[in-house]
Amino acid sequence: MKLDFASRMLKYFFASALILPFLFLNAFAAGSVVPVSSDLSGQKVITIATVNVQDAKLIKQDGQTLTISFTISNRLGIQPAVIYGIQLFERSSEGVLSLADQKIFSGDVLSLGVNTSVHKEISYSAPSYLKGTYVIKVEARNSDGMLFGNARLRDSITLNGINKVLSIDQTKCFLSVGGEAGNETYTLSQGVDISKSETLTVHCSLINMENTEQSVYPFFQLRYRSEFGKIVGSEKGSLVVIAPSQTYDFVAALPKPAEPQAYDAILTFTNKKNEQIAPPVVAHFVLRGESATIENLKFDKENYQKGEIATVSFIWNGSADGFPDARVLSDSSKKNLTVAFSILDSHNNVCSQTRNEVLDVKNSNGVESFSIPIIRDCTNPVISAKIINADGKVLAENNYQIGTASAKSKIETANEMKLRIFEAGLLFCALLIFIAFATYLILKKKRNGIALFIGLMIGLGTFAHGHEAKADTYRMFVQFDTANKYSHYVTIDFIANIDKSIYDPGEPIVASAEVVYAMCNNGWNQIGVTTARVDATINGVTHDVFNQPTNFVAENIGGDYYASFNTIVTVSGVFKEEYLFEIPMLLMAFPQRLRPSCLLLLIIILSRREMVQL
Repeated sequence: MKLDFASRMLKYFFASALILPFLFLNAFAAGSVVPVSSDLSGQKVITIATVNVQDAKLIKQDGQTLTISFTISNRLGIQPAVIYGIQLFERSSEGVLSLADQKIFSGDVLSLGVNTSVHKEISYSAPSYLKGTYVIKVEARNSDGMLFGNARLRDSITLNGINKVLSIDQTKCFLSVGGEAGNETYTLSQGVDISKSETLTVHCSLINMENTEQSVYPFFQLRYRSEFGKIVGSEKGSLVVIAPSQTYDFVAALPKPAEPQAYDAILTFTNKKNEQIAPPVVAHFVLRGESATIENLKFDKENYQKGEIATVSFIWNGSADGFPDARVLSDSSKKNLTVAFSILDSHNNVCSQTRNEVLDVKNSNGVESFSIPIIRDCTNPVISAKIINADGKVLAENNYQIGTASAKSKIETANEMKLRIFEAGLLFCALLIFIAFATYLILKKKRNGIALFIGLMIGLGTFAHGHEAKADTYRMFVQFDTANKYSHYVTIDFIANIDKSIYDPGEPIVASAEVVYAMCNNGWNQIGVTTARVDATINGVTHDVFNQPTNFVAENIGGDYYASFNTIVTVSGVFKEEYLFEIPMLLMAFPQRLRPSCLLLLIIILSRREMVQL
């Protein structure tokens, strides 16, 4: 009877030992990006942010309303000011993606601690005019345009709206500068630079898809540096009347900001009811003049005590007009600049004296580290950072909340940590008792002991492995001399990512990459001037994934693998740089769809007749 009781108890612990690893596999995932080569012929590539967006999923769809979930995580440093947004893309017959709609959740600003992840479930309502198949991307940036990461939903979604009233071929939209010789044209994302006295004009063809006359109003919204930036102006244009089933050549001057910097002008069209009736058109441009950008700021801790030294990682850029192949060459980025830091706590008490530091304008990567003495205990600190020129003018200013801006996110993170600790303790206790009983049976030469150890190895084999894919933000920088003897440095930010960290054998893997000028967020479609290519290699197959997410197929055998990315950047034909790095991923030994049945089969086999008595 004692042995029967022991055997039954053993089977309870055996079931727990097998089930727990399957349930909590992702809780202990860990890994890192592994640079393969750092030999860049004297140039450098550095990691400037470790925020990732992963596992984007469509939870449910109710008509035009979508519920989407995703995870935003951070590994190193305290990362404040993270904003996320949803973008819908329509794919043409040639495979080109064009923006159909977007929503930036600027009201939910996240501050992520070290090794912290926040799970989000959001609701997004697509405009009623959207009808067809669309690609969805979740993207994380800050309000200064720094790209942290993105993830695309694996499957396209189908919307059944009332269909378009107004159609715009965004690939044929372009910009021009009033009075410029040669009638030069520029793409929407090229980031053409203009002076305060020049007029920048957008040209688009509007097609009336209805058999009735359409009256539409153009509306411009001006944002700082990117679509995620703060709104700095808006303007409603004059009424446009389009005849039935006709094409109208829309031409309008973009609103002009007051201060030099890079901007996004977002053009939308509405009807008389103020309803949006066409996809937005985003035009990126630069207003020339001395400017600066605080791209990002990271702290080493969330709270400080009196006498401690706060270490601040400060990422900045000089004038946005100092990019290669600008219409007018600028020397603004060579002028002396100073950054001023001040720190307050959550009750507006001063935590540090104002600290002024001279910025190194020759530091082409724009990444600097500063130490700030703390003069009082400081909880949930807020840091103010200002970039000031030699004349005392403030060129850029930001306040950063160090500590989670979203109380809900902080509570979720704390609860997740408590749950992980509880799960780990529970599993540890179960394994100790399990091993003790199995050892007892083996010493008694019972076959159950050997069988249970085999089951334990299977459970631990799936539990012990795990990776978290790291689509970090990297910065490549180089200094070169152009043919006209203009010395310049280029800072280039790029990310490359896979959509998950753990896959089943044979499961699709979605890989993608993006590259931008760090200085002004300009695009990369200047044919023959600046090019970028990112080749991904997974399971022996290689594709260019730059701005074109591609499906790969995972290996057929479970184990640890890597997705390799080779980034190749060419600027103005002057230099060409390559950087190769890898993202770890795990292939499960048992496909997810088969795990429940495999688990049940193992329990039945190992428990034999006693399973009925349980």
